[in-house]
Amino acid sequence: MVESTEYEVPFIYRKTFSPEQSTEMIKSFKIYDVNKDGHMDKKEFKAALVDMGHRDITDDKITELMKNVDQDGSGVIEWAEFLDMMMIITKSGKKSITAAMDASFGGQDAKVQESKIGGKSTYLVEEVSTAARQINKVLKDNEDCAKHLPINPDEPQDLFDTLYDGYVGLHLLNVVDKERVDMRTINKGANLNVFKIRQNLTSFFAGCKGMIKVVGIDGQSFLDKNPTLMLAIVWQLVAKIALFKINVAGCKEIICLLEDGEEPADLLKLKPEEILKRWMNWHLVKAGQPKINNLGKDLADSKSFLYVLNRLDSSKCSLDGLNEEDNEKRAQMAIDSSFALGCGDVVGPKDICKGNDKVNVILVAEMFNTKHGLDATDWDPAGLMDDGEGSREERAYRFWMNSLDIEGVFVDNLYEDCKDGLVLCKVIHRIDDKVIEWPKVVMQPKNVFNRLSNC
Repeated sequence: MVESTEYEVPFIYRKTFSPEQSTEMIKSFKIYDVNKDGHMDKKEFKAALVDMGHRDITDDKITELMKNVDQDGSGVIEWAEFLDMMMIITKSGKKSITAAMDASFGGQDAKVQESKIGGKSTYLVEEVSTAARQINKVLKDNEDCAKHLPINPDEPQDLFDTLYDGYVGLHLLNVVDKERVDMRTINKGANLNVFKIRQNLTSFFAGCKGMIKVVGIDGQSFLDKNPTLMLAIVWQLVAKIALFKINVAGCKEIICLLEDGEEPADLLKLKPEEILKRWMNWHLVKAGQPKINNLGKDLADSKSFLYVLNRLDSSKCSLDGLNEEDNEKRAQMAIDSSFALGCGDVVGPKDICKGNDKVNVILVAEMFNTKHGLDATDWDPAGLMDDGEGSREERAYRFWMNSLDIEGVFVDNLYEDCKDGLVLCKVIHRIDDKVIEWPKVVMQPKNVFNRLSNC
C-alpha cells in the first residue's frame, strides 16, 4: 500500500500547477491507482484521462503517450511520470490530448535517469548539449578549468560528471559577475574528498542565491548527479551569460525595435527573449519574409536563421541552405554560416531541429552579440537608465528579495515586478507574518485599482 505522503507534488512542478490542480491530480491518481501499488497500467491511465475530460483519447494515442511518458519502459505510469504527462498538457494550454502532444513533444529528445535510490529524473538532450557547448565557449580560455573541459556535448552524462563538484559552476558565476566568488577560498584539485566538495558546493550555492532561482535545490542534488535539478541551475547561468547584453544598456541600437505607440521607456520592460524575437522579425521583414511567432517551433527548420544570417553578412552567409530538403543538414549549413560570421559553437544541428525555444534563444543571442546589424543611431539611453548609485541599489534590493527564498517570488526587474504590490506583500509577510491581511490582498491584480489596493 502506497502512503498518501508519496503523492506530493515536488517543487519543480509547482510553478506549473496551482495548489488546486495539485490537489486534483493527487486525488485522481489515488482513484485510478486501483491496486494501490504506486502506478497505473494502460487501462487505468486511459480511464484517468477520460475522467479528466480528455474524451478524444484513443488506444493508439494512449500507446504513443505511454511511449513518451513511460520512458523507463516499465509498461506502467508511476506518480512522477503522471506529473510529467500532466505538465505536458498544462504547459501546452491545449484541451485536446492530441494537440498537447503535438505542441509539447515535437521531436524533442527526452532521457530518463534513475538514481541509486530509485528516483527518476527527466531531461532534454538538446538542452544538455547546448549547455555543454556554451560552458566550453565561455570558459575555453580559463586555465583553472583546463583539466575539466571541454565537455562532450554528445554525451549528456559528461556534463553532470563535470559539474557535480561545483568547481566549474563557481567559475561560471564569475563569468556572470566577475567579483561574485573569491576563488582563493575554493578547494582545488582533481581528487577532492567529499568534505571539500561539499565546501565548494556550499560556496557555489551561496553565490547563486539572489542571482538565480535555487529553491528546493542544494549541494546534495549535485552530489547525487540529479540531472533535472542540476540542469535547472546550470541552464539559468548559461542563459544569463548569453542574454547579459540583450538590453538597452548593452546595445543602444535596440531603439530600432520599438513598435508603433511605444516609448523608449517601454524597452526596459521587455525581457531579453522578447527583444531577440523582435530582432529576428526586424531582419526577416527587411528580407521580405514573414515574421516568426516564437523562438522555438518557428525556427526548427533553420530557414529564418539563414535569412537573418544573410542579412547580417551576405558575403559570408549564403542562402544555399534553403535548397536543402533535410532539416538537419540545413541546420548544419546555418551553423556553418554563423561560424563564418564569427559566432561560437553554442548549438548542434540536431538541437535546432528539436524546436526547443530555450535552445534556440542561445543561438539567436550568440548571433545578436556577434553582429546585430541594427541601424546606427545617435540616441542616448542614459536618460532611461539609473545613475550608478541607483543601479547598485536596485541590484542590491533585488538580490536581497530573491535571497529570501519565497515561493513564487523571483525579481528580475525591481520596478516592473513590484508594481502590483503582490511581491512586496509577500516580502513583508516573510519579515513579519502578522502584518499582511491576506483576505484583503488581490492575488491576481488585473488593473490599476487592484494594484493600488495591494500597495
